Amino acid sequence: MIVLRDSKSIELIPFAQIREFVQARFQLLSEGGDVGSDEQVVFIVIEVGDLADEVEATTGCPLLTSLFSDAHFGDDDFAPMFEYVEDQGSFYEMVYIFNDSGFAHVVLVPKLSGIDPRLVQLCAEYV
Repeated sequence: MIVLRDSKSIELIPFAQIREFVQARFQLLSEGGDVGSDEQVVFIVIEVGDLADEVEATTGCPLLTSLFSDAHFGDDDFAPMFEYVEDQGSFYEMVYIFNDSGFAHVVLVPKLSGIDPRLVQLCAEYV
């Protein structure tokens, strides 16, 4: 996975559509006022071979687990913790807002073979 806290590392993103999306988002954030983008958002780009459990452990984002119970994606009582999921064409965008100031993690899940199918299924189901 690629974790970006600022626009300096955008070139590390191997997917052109995601790279352009993240660049545009950082541009919007930089135009938004006094708070720097590194204080507002962390972008997490899922890569081929990344497992959801590893992403959860690294980022603290509960992707396939409920935050307040032992439920997992697929369980009847599973409740996703993201604010929303959007289909961006070649990838999904999952947004987690952590506090009232708007600090967020944005998880970008490419629609590629080799991406954890549970993440793709989660996104497709809740989009």
